[in-house]
Amino acid sequence: MQEYETRKTKYSVQKEDNLVKQKCVIQETAAQNIKNQHKSSTENMKIEEFKRQPLHGKFCWDLERPSVDTEKSLVWVCS
Repeated sequence: MQEYETRKTKYSVQKEDNLVKQKCVIQETAAQNIKNQHKSSTENMKIEEFKRQPLHGKFCWDLERPSVDTEKSLVWVCS
């Protein structure tokens, strides 16, 4: 009986449940990080492809000039 009590405190269902939950949270966090990295790399690839186009790329390069107000330029294009 004493052995049972020691094993019970060591391997309780609640402790096992908490361990499983912690592992799930870690896995979800890792999956979310991978998803975010993939999304940002895909966005960067799209931007680079856009910049390589002769007409649209010129607009992107012009936005990076120090004399251009990027925010106002983008508002003007969107309107």
